[in-house]
Amino acid sequence: MEREITLHYKSNRAEVWRWYWRSWAMLNGLWRYHALFFTLGAGLILQMLANRHALSPTDLGWSALAGLAVVAGFVLWPQIAFKADERTLTLDSAGFRTCIGKLNGEVPWTDIKSVERDDQTINITRKNLRAMLVPRRAFNSDAEREQIYQQLQVWFRAANSA
Repeated sequence: MEREITLHYKSNRAEVWRWYWRSWAMLNGLWRYHALFFTLGAGLILQMLANRHALSPTDLGWSALAGLAVVAGFVLWPQIAFKADERTLTLDSAGFRTCIGKLNGEVPWTDIKSVERDDQTINITRKNLRAMLVPRRAFNSDAEREQIYQQLQVWFRAANSA
């Protein structure tokens, strides 16, 4: 396998949406963060209201609405932050570098939580739960996709086994 792999592709919102909900449903997934921030948002509003007057059932409704608004922000953020421009992704034994327009970034394998694949994408998920989604169309063939996926697994395991 090559020492460095460079891919060029464009992502789409449907891929981001699908990844988000897969991540939400995983056992250690985003649902825990949603539950935590729902509780914090609702609790903050309840505390503010309790400081003003005795709580009523309406106050509970407003606090639940505030918690849902916080969660909705988390759900919508990946779609808001989505970048449709062509991405250049360069992968090697140190990690990956990415470029979209004038934006550049670099992430070492030690900051990666997992490298997984499904039918449509290879998902490189960071420990901060942001992800690099590499669609099937970024590869010349399924064989190339499989070979690159296997190489990514080698680099990821090597960096995270020490």
